[in-house]
Order: sequence, then structure tokens, then C-alpha cells
Amino acid sequence: MRRIQILLLLALITLMVPTPSAMGQAVGGNSGPALVSPVDGSVGPDSPAFIWQAVDGASGFRIELAADPGFAVVLASAETADVTYQQLAPFGEGVVIFWHVAALREGVDPVWSATWSYQVASPATPEPPTATPEATFTETATNTPEPPITATPTATSTPTIVPTATNPPTQAPTQTATPNPVATPVTRSELSGKLDPSSGYSLTGVGRSVGSVHPSVLVDRDLSTIWTSSATTPRSGYVIVALDQVRPIGEIRWLFGKSGRADQIRIAVSTDRVSWTEVGRARNAAVGNWQSLSVLVMARYVRFTFVNIRGDRWLGGLVEVEVHPPKPKPTPTPSPDPATPPPAPDGIVRNASFEVGRTPWYLNAGAYRSSRMVHGGGLAVALNSDGGFADQVVTLTPGNSYELSVWGAMGGTWDVGYAGVVFRDANGVRLTALEPPMIEFTQGSYQQKEIQFRVDKRIAKASIFVWKETGGARFYADDVVVRRIADLPVPSTGAAVECQSLLVPGYFDPWTTTLWDQTTATGTGVKMVIVNPESGVGDRAEQTWVRVVAGARSAGFTVLGYVQTDYGTRSASAVIAEMDQYRKWYGIRDFFLDEADARYQSVETYRAMAANIHAGGGIAVLNFGWAPHPSYMQFTDIAGVFEDGFAAYRDGYERPSWFNDYPASRFLHIVHSTPSGSWQDAVELSRQRNAGTIWITDDDTPSYYKSLPTYWTSLNQTVRSGC
Repeated sequence: MRRIQILLLLALITLMVPTPSAMGQAVGGNSGPALVSPVDGSVGPDSPAFIWQAVDGASGFRIELAADPGFAVVLASAETADVTYQQLAPFGEGVVIFWHVAALREGVDPVWSATWSYQVASPATPEPPTATPEATFTETATNTPEPPITATPTATSTPTIVPTATNPPTQAPTQTATPNPVATPVTRSELSGKLDPSSGYSLTGVGRSVGSVHPSVLVDRDLSTIWTSSATTPRSGYVIVALDQVRPIGEIRWLFGKSGRADQIRIAVSTDRVSWTEVGRARNAAVGNWQSLSVLVMARYVRFTFVNIRGDRWLGGLVEVEVHPPKPKPTPTPSPDPATPPPAPDGIVRNASFEVGRTPWYLNAGAYRSSRMVHGGGLAVALNSDGGFADQVVTLTPGNSYELSVWGAMGGTWDVGYAGVVFRDANGVRLTALEPPMIEFTQGSYQQKEIQFRVDKRIAKASIFVWKETGGARFYADDVVVRRIADLPVPSTGAAVECQSLLVPGYFDPWTTTLWDQTTATGTGVKMVIVNPESGVGDRAEQTWVRVVAGARSAGFTVLGYVQTDYGTRSASAVIAEMDQYRKWYGIRDFFLDEADARYQSVETYRAMAANIHAGGGIAVLNFGWAPHPSYMQFTDIAGVFEDGFAAYRDGYERPSWFNDYPASRFLHIVHSTPSGSWQDAVELSRQRNAGTIWITDDDTPSYYKSLPTYWTSLNQTVRSGC
């Protein structure tokens, strides 16, 4: 239909042009194609059709759409044999687009047309009100599931640093009456001192989501410009800033000029404004308080997506964004190393407090000796906010037991530092399964932590280390000690599990398939099934799922409700609210918490979720996908510690030694993409690896769990025969 409308418009234009020569300009002329529509300086709907006149002898045309008249920031470009072009991805209300067209002919340089501008119309929506000194309000907390993020116009499905989450529940939040938001006025006198003299790269605002209300958005170094959405309770909104070209980025900083709105801010980068990579997430901050994110990426565009979890009437409040290049690595003050550093009292760790040079420590580029924050003496080792490590080879005797003790402190919040031990065999192969869990430091003041371990006879070389990944703060470590202790008990040999059961991820469509009937009819080895109506509980009760749950229970299965937790970024209250819907609609009390965060930082969040499940008489199955921090085992009934394909399960499975402290009934292994000739090998490996609950399938589609394996009957019989 749109194609027909364009052709009719062309026909009308043809009747209006008096001379044929105007419709067929020569390529070799001094001007490019004559532009037709939209008229220069006009305002109209999003995604207009750009139309120009034909040119004699042209083999095609090239059109460019930009955010500036100099075309330094090109938003879109294309080559076409037609005289029309339509940008399907919307630019957003209020965006000004500059466009020109060149005629193409082999062997001749393109000749560009004049440059015209076009502005996408903005809705007549008032700006969020400015607060008077007396205006106050109290936000009403709700325990409703998070709404999904509305797809932003420029985003495509791309991998993120955090593993990509499955679709969240589509249930809309229950809105509560929210008073008009309080907006703190932006004044230069209040915020001008907040600007960093070294403001990083020059930036240009190039894109906004539907509903942006300010015509002048985030002008660089101008505190009178701001980005907010309209007061229509959007589910999400975004704003994009651009560099002049693809450049290395080491830090992204942002400042609120009005009381920020959105419980979560997702920050992504792109080189082409088409494919995006998420690099971090943040929360709102008070007006005038800078927030920052340390990264190490190459990009041209930075996008801030505000997620409206609470149902606020508007989003945003950004007044300034800074993008900085990576900072040079600090150069530690050189200090002469003695020929033989004095040993620690126990003779195992030398230069344990980093007082005498660097020897025998190895410090990589992100590590250096520092006097800024120490525990004992005058020096400690510091690891940069963007990551680093220091390690030392130590002499340990096989068969003996030891304790590693480290004092550590973080230079800021929301980051983690680590200490631990690395074991290798005589060939230099790392023996990860024999290593104890790492020590984690999260506090801003020094704490002493320790781990104990036994040296297996297979270990030929041992190293101790302190380490930090890319994050937002430095990590300091000091007074590292390894001492001999009384022998620890020999770890379990991990005898093969005799009794196992199946957990079936029943992500089947009960309307178009009979897979649920097949599961309940032949599931002799099944103990638990997961019901997943709509990537979660969905937005309403379905009688079909009521029947599915009843049938599974009649077959003797434990029915688990599927809830995704977004690797710890989803609040406990939102997860609990969704579990309450499962209880109300389907009578489910046991839950499968998918995408569980394995890091120590999220332990308390998941403890609250598990406590809610246990209070209702249910069991908590947390699917980490790999080995979590041991603290999670305090409240997790069954831990999903492997989820990947058979090739990774066969060749790349890593099992920390502390797994031996728990019975097989506490562990779940999920192995997809297992060929029909390998499923028995997968079962045998799971028995040797202490997994009491398993799921094995040959499904290798992106969903993995919307079918039963082709060897379903044999798998059931084999698993059952082990009990």
C-alpha cells in the first residue's frame, strides 16, 4: 500500500513540473539531483518517504541522512536505483534530520544535491512540571512484576556482556495513583561546578525514543538542555549521544539535572547505531551527583535506556553526559629490589606485605604498589578499576593442608576483588576442579579472609593471586600469608550416582502439540517439570495451563513455575510478585528461578526469594548455569550448575572441589544439543559428576526446550533403572 501511495505522489509531481528537462538532469552538471519531498524545513510524521528527481545517465543514487548539516554524524545511508527512499526505523519525535542525494555513474565522482532539513513532529505534551518549594510527594511501592522493555527503534538483537535474558513476563504493572513528579529545576549556579574541566570527547545528541519532549536535548557542555520523556507512563525510553567517529572509550559519566525516573538504566554502545552491546546497568542518582561506568570498548554511539519498572509518568532527567578515553596505566614508583627479599614468618610467601620491591611477585599492567591504602607497613598492592592481577609461585607439599589469608579492601562500592590459589599439573595444565573457591572482597575497609585447602598429589605447581575484573573501583590487598595447618579430610572420590531423576523443561505449547501428554504418559524417570506459560506466568490465568498443571500432578510430578531473574538485576519484590501470581492462578508453590546470578554480590537478593518460597512450603531450584558462589547453597534446594551443549559438557566441564561437600540431590545438570549417539555418554558423565537431577536433549534450536528428545523413551528407562 505504501508503494502505491509513493507512485501516486510521483505522478502528481510529474503533472506539476512544467519542463521535461527539469525531470532529467545530466550527471555532469554542477548540481546534484533536485530534491522533491519532504520540503526543506518542513515538519511531519516519523519515517517519511524521501523523494528526488531522476537524472539522465545515472546508474543509481546514494542518500544520506544526518543529525547535522555537515554530515559529521550520519544516521542512515543507502544506495538505490529508485528515486525514493524510506527509513523504516523511526527517528523519534522532535528529531531534526538533514538529507541530501548524489547521482551515481561509473567513472564519475558523485554529485550531491542541496541539503534539506526535516523535523519529526513532536506531540503536544506538556513538560513535566517544575516543583514549587512546597511540592512533595511519596512514591507508592508496588510488588508487581517488571514490565518488558519496549524495543527501541535502533536496537537489534545483539549479544550483551551480561548473558542475554529470555523474554520477561508480558504482564503489565498494576498502576497506582502517582502524583505529579517533583522536578528539581536545572540552574547553572547549582550545577556548573559539576562539569569536569577535562570533559572527554565532544558529543552530539543524535537520537531519542518516542515521547521525548525537549526540542534541545543534551547539548554538550550546556546545562540548560536536558532529556526527559513525555508524561504518558512509557514502558521505556532512550537517548543516544555520538562521538565524531569510532574511538576507544574508557569511562562513561552522566549527571541528572532533574529528579531521575526509571528504576534501571541500561547503557549500551555501538559502532554503527545498528548493532548494540550492553556494557552496564545503573540506578538513579540524586540531582548533581555524577555516576560513572568504567569500560574498555571501541564505539561511536552511547545509548541510555530507561526502564519504567514502577510505572512512573515520565522517564529521564539527564542533563549532561561525558565519554572519556581510557586512562593510561599508572606507573608505580620504582623501588630497588633486593637480591633476596626477606621471607614471611612461615617461609612460604615472600615479600608478603609488598614492602621490598616487586620480587617475587608478578604484577601485570593493571597492578602496582601503592601507599594510598595499606593494612600493615607502608605499601600494599593496588589493582586498577579496569582490572589487573598480582601472583606469586609458592612451594607446597602434596598431601599437606594449608590456609591462605589475605587482607583486602575495595576503593568503592558495586565492585569485587578476589584472592585465591591456582593449581597446575606437571604439564602445566590448570587443575581447576582441585582449586578451592576464591575469596571475595566487597567492603570499603580492610577485612581479613582466608580459605583452607589440601594439596593433591597431582599438583606439581601452585600460585597464589589477587585479582580484579573490569569494574568501577580499585582493589587493595596486603599482608598475604600461607601457613601449614592440620591435615584436612581427603575429598570424596565422587563415586558414581546410582539414583537420578529427570527435570523436564516443559516449554511446550499445549494448544498445538501433544508433548505434555507424552511427558505425563511416559515420564517414568521424571520427578519434576517446569511450566512456562509465557516466558513467565503471563498476564492472565489460562484454563489450558490449569489442565496441564493438574495432569502433571496426577502423574506424580513436582510442578515448578518458571521465573526469570535476569542475573540478579531483577528485584526480589518483582520476582515474589510473579510467584504470587503462580500461586493464585495455578496453585504452584515450587519454583525454577532461571538466570540466577552466581556472584557473591547477589546472595542476599536470592536469599529473600528462596525464603519466600520456603515460607510457602515450596522448593527453590536456582539455575545458575555454572558453579555459583558456595554461599548460595545455604538456601538453594537444587542448584543448576551446568547448562550448555554436549560438546562443552564432555570437554569443558569444571567442577570445584566444594561440590563434594553436598549430596547429588542438590545438583542439576542440563545438557542440550546431545546427539542421539551420545545421550548415554551424557548420562554416564552426569553420574560421575554427582548430578542427582538431569535433563538431556538433542534439541539444538535457539529455544532448546520446546520439544522432547528423539530418544525420550530410552532416556526415561535408563534413568529409572538407576533407582
